[in-house]
Amino acid sequence: MKISNLQNWFLSHTKGLLRQDRLMHFTAGFFLFILLSLIAKPALAIAFVLLIAISKELVYDKIIRRGNVELIDILYTIIPSIIIILANQIAQ
Repeated sequence: MKISNLQNWFLSHTKGLLRQDRLMHFTAGFFLFILLSLIAKPALAIAFVLLIAISKELVYDKIIRRGNVELIDILYTIIPSIIIILANQIAQ
């Protein structure tokens, strides 16, 4: 199943509870954390995910003015990292 199909399925089943923008932040944060945690410790990986999320909001949204600066977007980007770290701690 392609990522876009998975996103469409999720959006259709959440009935608008999440805006597509927030789902994209969540998905990007998930994949960024997974990729970064392959080459770095989880604490460093989450720090980079946070740095990327803040940079996106400040540069892309504020300076380039392609979107709205929203702190909730940063949270949606780092939430998957926190969930994965907590799940890993519980599993141990």
